[in-house]
Amino acid sequence: MQVYSKGRKPIVFTQTKKDADEISLFLNRVLGAEALHGDITQVQREKTLAAFQNGKFSVLVATDVANVDLVRNILCFLMP
Repeated sequence: MQVYSKGRKPIVFTQTKKDADEISLFLNRVLGAEALHGDITQVQREKTLAAFQNGKFSVLVATDVANVDLVRNILCFLMP
């Protein structure tokens, strides 16, 4: 399994679950990305977060289900 992350772990926040799914599918084609939102079971959310922390994919696309207190870096993607 390819490990993409080398210390930097970008998170893209979206307003809707649909946006999180669509953006993660788009980014997964080139970067490796997964979605995290309320329609995903708690067990799967925990697996997704663990995989993200372990560098199994490079970008996490999430709604506010991620419950973060601080965003250090903002990463913007423009979709055609």
